[in-house]
Amino acid sequence: MSPASIARATYRVTKGARYWSASTYIGVSSGRTELTPELLGDLAVLLNVPATELEALTGITPVGTPDPEVGELAWECRRLSADQLAHLRQFTKSLA
Repeated sequence: MSPASIARATYRVTKGARYWSASTYIGVSSGRTELTPELLGDLAVLLNVPATELEALTGITPVGTPDPEVGELAWECRRLSADQLAHLRQFTKSLA
C-alpha cells in the first residue's frame, strides 16, 4: 500500500476517529517521525499483525487498536483487482 492508501485505510478502519497524513507514514518509515502508540495500534490492524507482536518488536504498547477482523479483510482485499475493489466500494456504500 502507498502512504496515501494507508492514510485513507486508517481513517476508514478507525471510523474517522484518526487521520494520519501520508507524510506521517513516510516520516515514520524513514525515522524522522516518532512512532506513537496510537499510530502503532492503527497499523497493527492494517498489517494484520497482533498488537502484542508489534509491542514485542518495537517496545511500544499499541493503543486504540480497531477491530482485528478489519486487518483480515484488508489482507484478503490485496488480491483484488482495481475493478473488483471499485465494485466492492460501491457495494459497501449501498449497505450504508
